[in-house]
This record gives sequence, C-alpha cells and structure tokens, in this order.
Amino acid sequence: GGGNPGVFSGGPVWITGKVGGAIDLDGIDDYMDACATCVNLDNLLSFTFSAWVKMDNYFRAGAGYSYVMYKGGQKALYIDGVGSANSFALYVGRGGGGARAQAVDNSIDLGTWHHLVGTYDGNSIRLYKNGTEVSYKTQTIGSGVADDDASSSLVVGADSGWNYRVDGNVDDVRIYSRVLALNEIQ
Repeated sequence: GGGNPGVFSGGPVWITGKVGGAIDLDGIDDYMDACATCVNLDNLLSFTFSAWVKMDNYFRAGAGYSYVMYKGGQKALYIDGVGSANSFALYVGRGGGGARAQAVDNSIDLGTWHHLVGTYDGNSIRLYKNGTEVSYKTQTIGSGVADDDASSSLVVGADSGWNYRVDGNVDDVRIYSRVLALNEIQ
C-alpha cells in the first residue's frame, strides 16, 4: 500500500480478510517483503504500526515469537507465545537498550481477528487492541538514539531471517510516520 511494492515468498494465499483481502500465512515459509527500498519507511523517529491479525497458532515450533511487522530488528510488532504469554508487543531498538511494551498475558485469542496497534513517539510505547489501550505486562523505554534501520526491509509475517513466522492471517497492514491519536485508532 501507499505505493510501496510488496513481494510474496513461500506461497501465502489471498483470502477474505477483516478489511478486504488478507494474506493467509502458513507459519512455515510464507512471508511478504513489503518494501526493501522504501526510504519513506526508514529511520522513523515516531511511528504507528497497525494490522488486523488472526492467529492459528501463537508461534511455530521452536520459535516462540511470530513477527507481524518487522523492520530489521530495530522495529517489530509481534506475537509472544513463549510460555503462557499469548500476548503481543512492540519493540524499538535503541543504542543503549531497546524500548519495549508487551500486553498482559492471554491478550490474543487464536482464531479471532484482533486490530493490533503499536505507537512510538521517541519517549514511550503504547499498545492498543481493538481500539482500546491494553494493560501492560512490561513497558520499558530503553536509552540512546533509535537504531538505524535504513538498510532493512519491512517484512510482514516473519523476521528478516525468516524464522519467526506467523501462522494465521494478516490484513490491512499500515505504517504511519507519526503517532495516531486515539480517535484515529478507534
């Protein structure tokens, strides 16, 4: 979207989604390189990640996490299935330690569409599910400047090593170069 090209790998299938068409990812080898050369997505100092997600499994065997949106390890919206977490989080790499917010355990149900939104304003991370700010399990800001992600692709459904894959459906993926107001998220 937004004029940014995407390339499918592994054979994700287009299905009817929550908002138009969605991609069905198998958790094995499916992902989308949403944009390898989109400079308008590089080194955003404040941003909003947004997607509709319906998980079939919290993670694939041996992985623990499923990356919904991943920008070179410096920015990631992901599902945490480690232990009994079954929640979601937003991570932002910073030179002196990463900023991370994670929703409370059991905030993601399998087989249910969830509108997941993570915002970062340079000082804080906020998470929203279905238009409402979540309760947090952890919320840290880290220190230092945000890590450089200019040489990294935006990947949907996996990390850039293509390990932490989504087993489920992803729809209406959006990145904004600003923090959305609550009324824009609802």
